[in-house]
Amino acid sequence: DAEWIFGVPGPCDASGPERTPNLPGQWDWTDLGTLLTQQDIPYCFENDANLAALGMAHETPEPPEYLLGVTLGTGIGGGIVMDGSLYRGSTGAAAEWGHLTLRSDGRRCNCGKTGCFETYASARGLEQTYREQTGDSLSAREIAQLNSKAARESVHRTGRYLGEGLASITNVLNPDRIVLAGGLAGSFELFRDELRTTFEQMVFAESAERTPIDSCERDHPALHGGLALSLE
Repeated sequence: DAEWIFGVPGPCDASGPERTPNLPGQWDWTDLGTLLTQQDIPYCFENDANLAALGMAHETPEPPEYLLGVTLGTGIGGGIVMDGSLYRGSTGAAAEWGHLTLRSDGRRCNCGKTGCFETYASARGLEQTYREQTGDSLSAREIAQLNSKAARESVHRTGRYLGEGLASITNVLNPDRIVLAGGLAGSFELFRDELRTTFEQMVFAESAERTPIDSCERDHPALHGGLALSLE
């Protein structure tokens, strides 16, 4: 028997479809589970950031007891792995820290709120930071490859935003390790120092000393997470 998982909720939760803020007008409220059922296709859905976190946790022979995975792409996703298993929360929507409020009167988010973490510290956030400085619209990849003062400052500022958000999350959850994945994480070395400095300024002293923040070594951690989940 298949475990039926719809949208955001976790295993065996037969909730209905959900909004997809970063795919506006394309997949909102699509009941994909029903469509697959009508085709007699057995399936198991899981949030991609959850799977990425699970894949990150299994990067090493001895996984950390408490890992926070953070995916940095168009938005910011996340996953929590405790003792080798995903923590999904009461409805499966845990670790949506892309919508942690970083600035209460800040940028408008696709979710409809303002000041969300992902409007500042995602690839889209980097693009907006650069656009506000220069008036030019470039992709996050193009900005990271530029050797200009505006590009460097935009990347560094994004690192500081990341440090702020990760410090708030760490103060609540106290993980063993934080791992970053996704397109923007490929530029980790460009903003590592700003992220770490801001993080250590804002997090509890004990966590500042003992919480490593790294980029994922795997190219596709969600695929590894999917394998780990299927083996469970």
